[in-house]
Parts: sequence; C-alpha cells; structure tokens
Amino acid sequence: MWARWPEVLKNYAKHYKTGEPIPQPLVDKVQAAEKFNQGFQTTEYLAASLLDQAWHQFNPSDIVPCTHDAEENLRLLEKILSRRDRPDAIIASVEKLAVQVYQACRSLGLNIPGDLKVIGFSNLATASLLYPSMTTVTQPAFEMGKEAATLLFRALGNKSFSLSQNHHVIPSELQVRDSTG
Repeated sequence: MWARWPEVLKNYAKHYKTGEPIPQPLVDKVQAAEKFNQGFQTTEYLAASLLDQAWHQFNPSDIVPCTHDAEENLRLLEKILSRRDRPDAIIASVEKLAVQVYQACRSLGLNIPGDLKVIGFSNLATASLLYPSMTTVTQPAFEMGKEAATLLFRALGNKSFSLSQNHHVIPSELQVRDSTG
C-alpha cells in the first residue's frame, strides 16, 4: 500500500506536536505487524474458497423440492439416501422436510449424525424434540419483515430513494444441536 512507501512515510508520517518523522524502528514494527496472523488468514481464505467451490459443484438432482405430499417427499429422500454416493449432509429449507429426512434415515437404518448430518431452518419446537435434536438456523422473521416494511415506506415517501442500493444484513442464529455431531 502506498501509505507505507518510505518516501510517503518520510514526508507525511510525523509527530503531530514536534513534526519529527516517525522513527525507523517503529516503521519496521508496523511493517512486521502487517504479516501477523497471515498464515491463519490465508488458511481461512483457502478453506472458504474450497467450501464455496464444493457448494458450486453439487449435483442438481440432490435438490429435493418439498412438495405437499409427505409420501412423495419421503420416497425422494429415500432414493437419494439409498445411493452409493449419497450426501453426507442435508440442509432442509423447511422443517417439515427435515422431519421427513429423519423418517427416511430411520427406514434406511442410517445414523444421524454418524451417516448423515441434518440442519433445518426456522427452529420450530420439533427441532429440539427430535432424536437426535436438530441443529437449526433461526431467521429473525419479524425483524426481516420490519426492515422490509421500513425500506418500502422510505422508498414510497422519497422518489430518489433507491431500494437496490440499500443492503441490510439481519443476522441469523445457529442453534447447534446433536444432528450435526
């Protein structure tokens, strides 16, 4: 970065009262600190890249659309979980499907989390009652709705307000339980 170039430091990195340039030993410490924790950061970046790559190489046939027919859902799940190359985890976007994953595992003799890890969304009461209890992602629906309504009213009241330029992240909460080991 240009701010650490010797000529920039010499001309601009000065004590605010005395005007003395920053001492070279301090410059050396600042430059050495840049590399602190670099190994961890590189490993973390690499791990995230590998995970991203794995997510983008999934088999589209592994996506099970949750129908309103419980028997059909169960049949599709049993078919996927009976394959030799079955997934080692399922993320169920609705808890109704997650319960059917448990049923399919029971009928096939698969162990959760030993053979298959399961994560569900919404954290309904059934999540903690299942055996093993299911890890869930709780999405703050009320806060999401409130934020969406606030943005909508802001946009309706101000024609120059751009909804597409407003990005709000409302954190979800991971409830780690026994279904993921």
